[in-house]
Amino acid sequence: MMRPFDPCRRFRQGVSLLAAGALPEHQRGALQDHLAACPGCRKYHAEICSVAAPLAGWEQGFAGVVPTESQRQEWAAAVRSIVATRPVSRATPAAIALDAWRQLILPCRGAWAGMAAAWLVLWGIHVQLADDPAAAARGARSSAPAVLRAIAEQRQLLAELSLTPKAPATQPDQPADRPRHMPGPRSELRVMTATA
Repeated sequence: MMRPFDPCRRFRQGVSLLAAGALPEHQRGALQDHLAACPGCRKYHAEICSVAAPLAGWEQGFAGVVPTESQRQEWAAAVRSIVATRPVSRATPAAIALDAWRQLILPCRGAWAGMAAAWLVLWGIHVQLADDPAAAARGARSSAPAVLRAIAEQRQLLAELSLTPKAPATQPDQPADRPRHMPGPRSELRVMTATA
């Protein structure tokens, strides 16, 4: 079981290598210090040693086993029969297409089906919006003069508004409002109040 905060995780490979006798000398000191302090790793080391010990001398156990000539002939015949049953096929376009289908389409057929459905929906929308291409072209040509007429009307209206005289803001018999004094920025007001 992998624990997310296992402080001994970095020692597991070293413990396995130590049990198999394959750990380099310069790494043994730190690992043996950890084994002395950690009972969990000592237990893990004992389990690995119990599995690795019987396998340590497998070469000596099987050194005397030599296959006989009949066994070698049986193995050679088995290999030849496997090779003979699988003829080498030529790379034809159909075989290449079938291989591409098996490697590209089948593993992710859900994604391909989704893309095909999306394209069908888009195609349906396109067909519905463009039922009569000739009418769409006529509509595009007929809208251009209407836009030009609207621009000319807007220009004429703008010219009329800019040429009309402006009415006076106040009547001659009423006094005009006196302009109000605008105070300066607050920083100037503070300076003025401090000096006053």
